[in-house]
Amino acid sequence: MNPDLDESVAQAMEADVRLLPFLPELLADLWELGPAAEQVVAALESVGVGPDSTVLDLACGKGAVAVALAERLGVRVVGIDAFPPFLQAAQALAAERGVSLSVASSRVTFGICSGRKSSTM
Repeated sequence: MNPDLDESVAQAMEADVRLLPFLPELLADLWELGPAAEQVVAALESVGVGPDSTVLDLACGKGAVAVALAERLGVRVVGIDAFPPFLQAAQALAAERGVSLSVASSRVTFGICSGRKSSTM
């Protein structure tokens, strides 16, 4: 990783950048690092997301949400995260559960828009 990316990941994890090499061990027992997988599954299911859908999971972490979506809704999931050890954990979880998960390591920067021209969820 590069220093800017390291700083970005550390900031997102609310951790000191010097802890990055130890995050996989420090968070070994935590699979859900963000929203509860069940809530995301229920929300997407309620709007008709199903087997013909592809879901992009930004900052997918260790894959709890991505794998739950693939298991319960049968969707194709692409997980993106800036921290390669989390992507490795996500792939391992997907393999263990027998679902497919495509992953990519990337830092994604978003701009802010008014929302008047877009109505995506």
